[in-house]
Amino acid sequence: MKVEFEIEESMSEIIAEILCSDKWHSVVKNECNGLKRVTIKDFMDNNVAYAEIWEYEIHLRPASSGSTYRIFCNKKQTLCEYIGAEHGLLKYALFPKLTPVKNIYHLFGNMNGDISVKTPQPIRVYDKFIHDDMQILPNNEII
Repeated sequence: MKVEFEIEESMSEIIAEILCSDKWHSVVKNECNGLKRVTIKDFMDNNVAYAEIWEYEIHLRPASSGSTYRIFCNKKQTLCEYIGAEHGLLKYALFPKLTPVKNIYHLFGNMNGDISVKTPQPIRVYDKFIHDDMQILPNNEII
């Protein structure tokens, strides 16, 4: 599933929280040509997340799942693009605070697929058929 929505926080607030938070430990692993690669580790558990920070764009990835967040500026707005399972949206503890400007959850019951708060368009996708532990063989048999 892919969701794009506007968030209240500014890029500078998000970057500051990634680099210095009392909820996790951040380590800048690499910094070159305007790109900072940051590893975020939980104080209590062994949870890890990764952030790639540019001036006008941030990519966030939890190590434990295949979901990604892309935070970017569009004129005077800060937008977030989430690609991943519906149940994981805005639920990861090692990420900075991301507050949607509008309620995005009411759209899930009405649509499948790509969701944009500004211009929702119904698009057929197959997320409801995909399970993390299910493998599909070439002849459509499920293991």
